Amino acid sequence: MLDESHHTFRTALRVCIRTGARFGSEFAVLAKEHVVDHGERMEWVLDAEIVKNRRRRVIRITAPDVIALARRQMK
Repeated sequence: MLDESHHTFRTALRVCIRTGARFGSEFAVLAKEHVVDHGERMEWVLDAEIVKNRRRRVIRITAPDVIALARRQMK
């Protein structure tokens, strides 16, 4: 499936798999103001009104490739 997908979808799918972020409700609305960069790790902090179960969600990212991608997209 990944080999036949458009590169942007392929990237999004890989990030969602690596982070556990929900594609439609969390990853799709992720913006620069949701990202807290701690250097070697990163957090995506999503407010309760964005998240499916209506509870604040913090996704902790430690994968270097996902962190690098997020930093590139924030620029």
